[in-house]
Amino acid sequence: LQTGEIYGYRQLLLATGSRPLLPQLPGIESEKILVVRSFGDLERLRASARPNRKALIVGGGDVGVELATELQQLGLTVSLVEMQERILLATTEPEFISDVEQMLDRKGIQVVTGRKVTAFKHDLQEMVTAILDDGTTIEADFVVISAGVVPNMELAQRAGIETSPLGIITDTTLRTSDKDIFAAGDCAHLVDNPRPKAGVYAVREAPLLFDNLRAALGAGRMRKYVPQKDYL
Repeated sequence: LQTGEIYGYRQLLLATGSRPLLPQLPGIESEKILVVRSFGDLERLRASARPNRKALIVGGGDVGVELATELQQLGLTVSLVEMQERILLATTEPEFISDVEQMLDRKGIQVVTGRKVTAFKHDLQEMVTAILDDGTTIEADFVVISAGVVPNMELAQRAGIETSPLGIITDTTLRTSDKDIFAAGDCAHLVDNPRPKAGVYAVREAPLLFDNLRAALGAGRMRKYVPQKDYL
């Protein structure tokens, strides 16, 4: 540990989570550019989310879409920019995406897809202007970046455990390249997982991990993760 204390183990679980992915864009270093990950982040968002203000969400995944609808219900004018051609492509089957798109349209949420934010500008009226890659602009009182996460896998890398850009590599039992170390949650990359990480996977991993840690200690049998198609 950082304190110098040393603990031994028979089996170890790495559940180090992730941190928000912040694109390196001009103007992003501003108090008006928010992320949503911690309680402190939520407090800052709550202070900004006042009725009749304009909010811009960058990222059309599960979190971005949920944020857009919640802010609209609080009385804000909301825009959402997603660089893919459609929202929710990473976690939702295409036939369900149309229903969500129609719902957002009915709520008056402006959705811009197939476009990237290239920079932010700030004016004296304390507004933020997002500049898109086609030259168009969107003005807002504040911006929430919901462009994904970066797995916290530095500890695993220092220990020589195999990783990928998506996280600490595990097999279907959630075991890493070190047979005595397991990984789960946002930090882990289940190699047979057909989709990027979503919260639903962590829910499924928990009981599997419990059983497999017990099995590794000699109580019970190992189980394997079985991919399912009911993505949320």
